[in-house]
Amino acid sequence: MSKLIQAMVLLCLILVGCAWQGREIDIASINKIENGVTTEAEIVREFGKPTFVSPKPDNGEKLGYIYTVSRVTGYGVACPALFLNACAPEKSAVAKSQVLEICLDSSTRLVKRHMFRVQ
Repeated sequence: MSKLIQAMVLLCLILVGCAWQGREIDIASINKIENGVTTEAEIVREFGKPTFVSPKPDNGEKLGYIYTVSRVTGYGVACPALFLNACAPEKSAVAKSQVLEICLDSSTRLVKRHMFRVQ
């Protein structure tokens, strides 16, 4: 077996084959958010820097927090997508996504509304 193939197989066995973006969103922290009470500063302190900030038509802003995890596996062994064919012909992908959107009032910078979803 060539050294390249050995290295690829070893890498498939060592690495977890998992990629993520963002920081996992804690449900207990979401439950602390109170519309009309929680401030922008409290949101940033609790969740960190937003993944995105977008303007709203009413001059407010929407803060967005996104956490995504994806895993590629083959034969029960996690395998990075780059080496997928080297690990197994049977592959599966698992993905989890959490999205928290928070709309802020333009004048008070208080949370107007928030929405959380898991996909």
